[in-house]
Order: sequence, then C-alpha cells, then structure tokens
Amino acid sequence: MIADQLREQIYSILSRSTRHHLDSKDMSKTLDEVGIDSIDLVEVVMAIEQNLKIRLEDEDTEKIHECRTVGEIIEAITTSVYLATHTTTRLPRTFTNN
Repeated sequence: MIADQLREQIYSILSRSTRHHLDSKDMSKTLDEVGIDSIDLVEVVMAIEQNLKIRLEDEDTEKIHECRTVGEIIEAITTSVYLATHTTTRLPRTFTNN
C-alpha cells in the first residue's frame, strides 16, 4: 500500500519534471521513447528530493541515471526513496544485493 502510494507520487513528480504524462502503462517504454533525456533525469532527482524532503545518496542517483525504461526508473527511485526514508545507516553494498 505505501509502496503503491510512493510509486504514484513518483509518477506524478516524474511527469511534472519531464512534462511527459506517464503512468503504469508506460512501464516498458524506453526513456528515449517517452522523450526523457539525462538533463530530465537530473531535474527528476532534484524534484524528488525537494518534494519528498529527502537527500538521495550519490550511488542511488547513479543507479537512476543508468535506467533505460520507465519501469526501471520508477523502481530505482522507489527503492532509493524507501532507503532514504527508512534507514538511518546504509548497509555496505555487499549486504544490499547489489
């Protein structure tokens, strides 16, 4: 439930930041197909941080910039936001399945 609400918030922020209306039916589309470029992704990260009042870790923003589809970016941002809001100490990468 909370993850679904978070995803909806991210869709909304992503849509506003990139001026492209996106929703769950766009999950398999590439970022190129929906017209999202690397500058748009920088704006998305800044908007996520501002709107949700969090600070994403550098490694999380790098993962976001590696995404190729709308679904990948939604999941990367959802995971990053969850970690930023639910942990006080980040685990070493060897313990995070990455």
